[in-house]
Amino acid sequence: MANEEIIPLRMGIDVGSTTVKVAILDHDDKLIYGDYQRHRADIRSTIIKVVNAALDDIEKKFPFGDKQTLTVKVTGSGGLSVSHWLNIPFIQEVIAATTAVKKIIPQTDVVIELGGEDAKITYFKGGVDFPVYFGTVADISGIVGKNGVDCVRVALMGFDDCFIGEKFTHSHFPP
Repeated sequence: MANEEIIPLRMGIDVGSTTVKVAILDHDDKLIYGDYQRHRADIRSTIIKVVNAALDDIEKKFPFGDKQTLTVKVTGSGGLSVSHWLNIPFIQEVIAATTAVKKIIPQTDVVIELGGEDAKITYFKGGVDFPVYFGTVADISGIVGKNGVDCVRVALMGFDDCFIGEKFTHSHFPP
């Protein structure tokens, strides 16, 4: 162990409306641990469970004890209150996703994220991001179901600025 290098690790905790996700990356952005659990409205005990499991796993893979470095950030709809509870930095989820996409898959044109209770779309156009709030998943499902429009078609139609900061409505669809 004397010749082994201590690799700095990064943990991300995503506290969503229905789930808690944990991912740990090494210095090369390689995923070395991941977990996804429904919290069933018991966010606190779910976070304790998934974070402890992650730390137990890391301790087995990287046996450096208190010399091991691990930075932690939290995101998601429940992330801000968790950041205060655990005294860790919060990063807004659209910013987190946009940053990751730009770094890992920079050729991306659009990202559609369907969460437990909402959905977001971010257009990447000429290096400028256009994050958009589409309303709830139920809103989108209802609109798509009633009008026979698929979400990928919507994303590729290039509505650009007309959605920014607006609630997603039927009136945005062309005839």
